[in-house]
Amino acid sequence: MVPESRPSDHVADASSPASPGVVSSKFLLASLASLAVLAVLPYLNSLSNGFVFDDWQQVVHNPYIRNFQHLRQIFTTGVWSYRTGFAAVSNYYRPMMMLGYAVCYRFFGPSPFSFHLLSVVLNAAVVLLVYFLTLRLFSDRLVALAAATVFAVDPIHSEAVDWIAAITELEVAFFFVLTFLLYLLAGQATRRRGWILCGMGIAYVGALLSKEQAVMLPLVATAHEHLYREDRARTTPFQKAWRYGWLWLLAGGYIVARVAALKSFAPVEIRKSFGTVEIALAALALVGQYLWKTIWPVHLLAFYVFPNSVYALSSWMLAGLAGLTLSAFLFVVLYKIARPYSFGVIWFFATLLPVLNVHWMPENAFSERYLYLPSVGFCWIVGWATRRLWEASWTRGRAMRAVLTTAAAALIAASITEIVRRNPVWKDDQVFYRQTLRAAPAAYMFHNNLGTVYWQKGEVSEAEREWKITLKLRPRYAYALNNMGLVMQRKKQYARAASYFQRALRSQPDYPQAHLELGRAYLQMGLLKKAEPEIQSAVREDPTNSRAWDALGEVSLQQGSMTQARQQFQRSVALRPTVQAYCDLAVADVDQRNYARAEQALRQAQSLNPRSVQPRLMLGLLLARRGQKAGAASELQSALKLDPSNAQAQKALNDLIQPSPYAQSGRH
Repeated sequence: MVPESRPSDHVADASSPASPGVVSSKFLLASLASLAVLAVLPYLNSLSNGFVFDDWQQVVHNPYIRNFQHLRQIFTTGVWSYRTGFAAVSNYYRPMMMLGYAVCYRFFGPSPFSFHLLSVVLNAAVVLLVYFLTLRLFSDRLVALAAATVFAVDPIHSEAVDWIAAITELEVAFFFVLTFLLYLLAGQATRRRGWILCGMGIAYVGALLSKEQAVMLPLVATAHEHLYREDRARTTPFQKAWRYGWLWLLAGGYIVARVAALKSFAPVEIRKSFGTVEIALAALALVGQYLWKTIWPVHLLAFYVFPNSVYALSSWMLAGLAGLTLSAFLFVVLYKIARPYSFGVIWFFATLLPVLNVHWMPENAFSERYLYLPSVGFCWIVGWATRRLWEASWTRGRAMRAVLTTAAAALIAASITEIVRRNPVWKDDQVFYRQTLRAAPAAYMFHNNLGTVYWQKGEVSEAEREWKITLKLRPRYAYALNNMGLVMQRKKQYARAASYFQRALRSQPDYPQAHLELGRAYLQMGLLKKAEPEIQSAVREDPTNSRAWDALGEVSLQQGSMTQARQQFQRSVALRPTVQAYCDLAVADVDQRNYARAEQALRQAQSLNPRSVQPRLMLGLLLARRGQKAGAASELQSALKLDPSNAQAQKALNDLIQPSPYAQSGRH
């Protein structure tokens, strides 16, 4: 498409810029090489980062991506469907993300390096596609190079590239831009139009299966067809509809598939108290925030706290109103003096629109990664401005061109520096949560998750501190209530633990983990009748939880239902072989006097963790009962070597030397 500009813009001579409409092979290769470097170089230090935040659930603990046996679930359910209870329901239908993870996992396993590398490579591919699309749209190589360069080094994109779970932004941008490029080619080609249309359809399906923003592509294509296409005055309405009609049909099919998979287009309403007015005001505030971050990408943050009351965003509402007014003015001006570039305004707002409805957005309704695709439109306008400045410099001599070149180089260097500086934020969970909380101390979710990091490292007091902060910020947050219950369990304050678990269930009645922990607390308190229904609820809501089956086996054991207990322990072992599960299974076998099976279970427990005292102690007691003194002594001595202060092992060993009439085996 030829931009509406001065005729001299398309004439090359010794004193003017090179012809924008002509791209030599050398210039093309040099442009692509430089863009590839700019797209990859700033993110090289991100390759040493690990998994953070949602990465653990979506990659490491996601059963659907470990092999290709779950393709049906990938394409017919939401991204969290493998989880249970309230955590399984979401507004996210992202088959392309899950499929990409599955392919990466198949070849490289749960290696964070490979997943980060995939993001960096995909980002570079998007940068190159932006260059080709810009060149096709505006037939100006300087604009194409400038726009793609700005896109490559924009710090606002760092979250989308650095965070593995944000790969959906890269995927939807890749397929969205590719689809639109093929749409433009299909309108100009004559011989291979059928193949191009087929490729366009496939690419658009990829975009739709990547993220919801793709539903806006038919609208963008329709606007371009009627307002910007070169032959718009020569084509009939039917011809126009033929070009973009396929996109509308595919979008309709996607909506049907999404509703079938999620049981609704967006089944989860995050802010149910917001009415139509609040949603509109929130959208206005979000527009202000997104426009500001687009223009001034500094003080970047991984989690922006969205207030409970939209009226706390009044200043951003005013910014949004001013931003919309200025954007409309910019559109009108560009439409008059450089019509093709006004399309950038349409692209920006059309692709941003789906993330402005806070009803279906997550807790952090504003996120930098959502600007990845919309910023393409902004980059086009910057590219146009760059060309105008460069043209003006030719009338003012070499000094002016040197100043512009130096300024551009400085901006690129500053942007790359900011990206490189920010990449380590995603190094690991502890760094990620701490650095985010320094800038956003009210991010209650991150306090809760930081507490989980401390808990996993055995730093109980630090974990408790973070969870208390979480509950100050969000008193009904089910995860933090459950976690505080775990702290009370660790302190053997079972009544207080039960109180926290009960509060968690009042907040989220279908929370399987809280049901399980409440049942376990009741068991510790000797309240068997109260424990059983809670643990049964946990098993019903999450039948894949081995700990729930193990706890249910414990209930059956205390009730004297040995056969049932053994079946439940077997289910636990089948789901997740652990030392405790095998020891529990051995207890059930001993009670049924099947000592051979009990011995086998205990030896399997030993093989899982040779340094665990429990299976050695139990095996020593079992062998002593069976009269195998040498074997019993060996196991008991091994247990004492691991735990010299273990009084039970020492007593049992003494009994082997001087048998006590009171020595007996049992569960330990």
